[in-house]
Amino acid sequence: MEKPLKEMAQPIQNLIHLNAILGKPSGGTRTVCKTPMLYRIILRSRNTVVEWEDQMTGDFDTSGKGKSALIATAYRGLQAEVYKYTEEQVIGVFHDFEKFFDTTDLEI
Repeated sequence: MEKPLKEMAQPIQNLIHLNAILGKPSGGTRTVCKTPMLYRIILRSRNTVVEWEDQMTGDFDTSGKGKSALIATAYRGLQAEVYKYTEEQVIGVFHDFEKFFDTTDLEI
């Protein structure tokens, strides 16, 4: 069994993160965190998340390892067309993350 990452001794380089401040088109700024390469290597070498995702994947999931976003989109479009012709109601929910992050108050 893998030892939890929080119980492992970490080199100081893994605890230092570069937070670059980027300007937003609408004004103001936002930050993007660049993590050290050693930290990213450690996370890639651990397979606990991959194993958990494999156990939790259901038939209804359209995203994940080996799945195509294009095929999932085409399938949802096909379902919407079928529901339209059978006079069922169809609802689509879209998230505009660009707008979300541009309107987030970073001081909070």
